[in-house]
Amino acid sequence: MQMHVTVAMVALQQGPEDLVENLERHAELIDLLHIGTDNNFAFLSMQLNISPAAPASTGALKYV
Repeated sequence: MQMHVTVAMVALQQGPEDLVENLERHAELIDLLHIGTDNNFAFLSMQLNISPAAPASTGALKYV
């Protein structure tokens, strides 16, 4: 998860400065829990889908 948060925060830093500053200020005001890394002040939760895709030959995909 650390890698995903790090990449997300780097991408966010490329956005508008005002947005980043407001998110950071808001995180400080509400004492936001930092998920993944200590510098994550923007993402309150994360969902990582780690299941591999099933090949069609396994029959896992059934069409109704």
